[in-house]
Amino acid sequence: DLVILNGEEVHEGTLGSTFWTFANNNWKYTILNQEACENCDQDSYELLLEENGIEKSRVVLTLSK
Repeated sequence: DLVILNGEEVHEGTLGSTFWTFANNNWKYTILNQEACENCDQDSYELLLEENGIEKSRVVLTLSK
C-alpha cells in the first residue's frame, strides 16, 4: 500500500477533471481523475510519479472500497 498525505486538490476544465498532487523531496506524486465519458460506469484514475520534474512511471489505479 502507498499512503501519501497533505496533497493539493485541483479542479481543471469544465468536464470535472480533478487531480491531487503530493510532494516528497525530489519526488512528486500526482493522482489524475479523468471523467471517462457519459456512458462509463466508473472514472479512470492514474498515478504519475515524477523525480526532479521527469516522469518516471505512470500506472492505472484500481480503487477498492
